[in-house]
Amino acid sequence: MTPVSKLVVGSTFGIYPPRGGGQLRIFHLYRQLARKRRVDVVSLVESDQQPSRRQLAPGLTEIRIPKSEAHTYAEAEFRGLTRVPVTDVAFSQLHHLTPAFSEAVAACLEADCVLVASHPYAFPAMRVVDDGADWWYDAHNVEVDLKGAMLPNGRIAKRLLAKIRAVERECCGHARMVLASCAEDAERLQALYRLPAGRLMVIPNGVEVSSIRFKPPTERRALTARLRMTQPLALFIGSWHEPNLLAARQIVDLARQVPDVRFAIAGSVGIPLAQTERPANIELFGVVSDELKEALLSVAAVALNPMLHGSGTNMKMLDYMAAGIPVISTAVGARGLGLALGTDLRIATPDRFGEALRATLDEPGELADERARATRRKIEERFDWQVVTAPLLSAIGQREGETNQSEAVGGRSAINA
Repeated sequence: MTPVSKLVVGSTFGIYPPRGGGQLRIFHLYRQLARKRRVDVVSLVESDQQPSRRQLAPGLTEIRIPKSEAHTYAEAEFRGLTRVPVTDVAFSQLHHLTPAFSEAVAACLEADCVLVASHPYAFPAMRVVDDGADWWYDAHNVEVDLKGAMLPNGRIAKRLLAKIRAVERECCGHARMVLASCAEDAERLQALYRLPAGRLMVIPNGVEVSSIRFKPPTERRALTARLRMTQPLALFIGSWHEPNLLAARQIVDLARQVPDVRFAIAGSVGIPLAQTERPANIELFGVVSDELKEALLSVAAVALNPMLHGSGTNMKMLDYMAAGIPVISTAVGARGLGLALGTDLRIATPDRFGEALRATLDEPGELADERARATRRKIEERFDWQVVTAPLLSAIGQREGETNQSEAVGGRSAINA
């Protein structure tokens, strides 16, 4: 790998404070890389925000660029055609209406820097100012698969999917290195776009383990008793994202079947649910502070992840397990994590979640504690951000004339990850 002086990352959303999965990946991944190389993240934000430049961590700076009024208007028309949020996809088609984004990217460039498209949708705006710089693509998901599951059927959706496939193909084809969040995504991208295996590196989503207090199930049960909580708490955390919204609706249905359990839904996924009918044992928290999130992670008796479709890996799963919460998930919700089913977590189809929930709550405390401690160790060893970014740090740390032992795949390829 040639020397890297700096990384310039393009994002279609602001990354701070990091709440949703995409924000968390960008913030933590590039905060780790900023230990060795300066990182500028150019973020697209809403038109009612002010342009700003802020240092988020040593070596990591975010430059926020608001959409122009023309961009905002055109995006609203775009959204009206699809009837689902498509801010990211729209930017790949409308970036010329906010030229300040490309200008900000250009202002960050210097010799031996690397341009990074975080998701493919910023790629067209960044390509405008490409002066021969090296390129990476940070593939949070396989976008054509993810959006294909989200968009309604119809002629407009098919046309939009064709555009998504085109921009994802171009981004993959132009990048010298493609970072995938799991081996399954790496293999899928390789098959879709005929990528050489040597250009793929698996950099899993991670978690800042040291920031999450571990509390085994027996301590959770004791805390529930001390707080005089009459019902065990089942927790789901998610941003307003179509796969999360479908999962949250599954939980609303589950709550009707299990009235003696209280269900907490935290995060912006609860905003659209607030306008719908729901049982009394569902509590919507909306976007939560770090303090409230920590409290929910400390008191939950079980965590749920009934995802029906998606791509990449679910970062909420890492939070749950690092905290010591027993987890029930669909197979889709646990994809890409390589966890031991039945030991690290319970896997169930949505129609069997009630049964799995009862089995989890009735599990003997000593056995539940043993499982939780073993799973926490696995998360520390495999998914702490310092661990998952080590191969990439090693790669960009190479200097001219040094021996490089982690060229391209960094020891975790799509084939042997």
